[in-house]
Amino acid sequence: MAEANNVGSASHPGEKQLARDAHFVFDYSHRRVPMPIISYMAVADAPGQPAESPARDALDLLKEAIEPPMIVEEELNSEHMHAFISEAVSSAGVQPGSGDQQAAVSVTTVIADRKHAYIGNVGTNRVYLLHNERLYDLTPTSELSGSAPAPTDNILLLEVQQEGTPGVETAGGHIIGGSQAAVGYNEVEIVPGDIIILCTDGLYNSVSEEEMVEGMLSTPDVQRCASQLTRLAFSRNPSDNATMTTWQYVAPGESEVKLSRGKLSLVKVLFLGFMVLGIGCMSWALFNIWEQSHYSLKYSAGDINVKAAPSLVLHAPDKPLYPVYPAEGDNIGSLTIPALEQKLPIIEGTGADELKKGVGHFTQSVLPGLEDNCVLSGHRDTVFSRLGELKIGDQLIVETSAGTYTYEIKRGRIVDKDDKTVIVPADHAILTLTTCYPFVYIGSAPERYILIADLVTSKK
Repeated sequence: MAEANNVGSASHPGEKQLARDAHFVFDYSHRRVPMPIISYMAVADAPGQPAESPARDALDLLKEAIEPPMIVEEELNSEHMHAFISEAVSSAGVQPGSGDQQAAVSVTTVIADRKHAYIGNVGTNRVYLLHNERLYDLTPTSELSGSAPAPTDNILLLEVQQEGTPGVETAGGHIIGGSQAAVGYNEVEIVPGDIIILCTDGLYNSVSEEEMVEGMLSTPDVQRCASQLTRLAFSRNPSDNATMTTWQYVAPGESEVKLSRGKLSLVKVLFLGFMVLGIGCMSWALFNIWEQSHYSLKYSAGDINVKAAPSLVLHAPDKPLYPVYPAEGDNIGSLTIPALEQKLPIIEGTGADELKKGVGHFTQSVLPGLEDNCVLSGHRDTVFSRLGELKIGDQLIVETSAGTYTYEIKRGRIVDKDDKTVIVPADHAILTLTTCYPFVYIGSAPERYILIADLVTSKK
């Protein structure tokens, strides 16, 4: 597997030459006999100045616990992979030492099939996904001996969560030798061309996310990029170790997927410029008028895949909270977004007329404040034009006749425009915001940008 051109690993022991970090990456996508798992990668980082090699020992334990050839298709589901990865990572992250001493090692692993990447993390490492020239921090919350990764505050977590998926919540404590490792778990959909990056704190503390993206896009060879970024980290902080492991998803039959921006000649630039100027100007207004008149969440309860979530149903609003259900077109309240200094009217319904007036409430979701999924939709070029600026932890305040409800953003998703998981019910009060994506796009946008927030306070 070392000859594959879609994998890369690099590590620098620092000026003290300490064996603190360890890593591996395997690509199984080009096997003559296919198997369900197409990639298996991990990094480990031991704190302090270890005399032995606890990071390497941790990954040896991980390899013993997880053997990709033994994973069958039936096991590739959220529930099984959550428990399977959590147990393996927890065991590797806390190793018994002499007496009462334990070696707490940060361990992060990713197992990928052809549709999903399953992520387990404990400690201070980070996991990134480079998708469509955009970097997403997928690091799930974890805890090991009191330390946990601090997700970046300028990149929104991308999570593609299916029914029954535990999501990004902490997987719970796994007690090993008297120590506790709370393993974080995450899961995301992947497509050919995506790059998954694992790195230790010695790398991401010295190299910015922007530099990672620029390096990956300007250097199509992921091995070369990993080596360059590792050397860059060492040049800025030679006292710390730095490790980076990368894997690019290449579809069977392809040798590589080019992510570099490439270089255009002057003739091509002029030709493309005239094409865009001529066609774009003529069609911009027409496409936007068409989109404004056709974009709405016109799903019915029967459209929801009830088989995927048989125990969940859409609930009608409780009588005491909303004695009279609003009619389509009614103003039912306001949505305040403090981070954007915006206060927007909420209109009942998501048809073209309603969305012209403000944020639309999807009529077959519950009203704000109720125990279920309240879905609000808006246009990407009007009320929700700045939705992409919001971060995890930002608040959304909804005021209605029933009271004031404060929600906190927990995760985000980018899905296909026909994806109906946006409107599935929830077992607690959540607020889902949805708009077309990309935000700047000529014509009918092919995707939807989703933010999901939990109810944290209510004043009735």
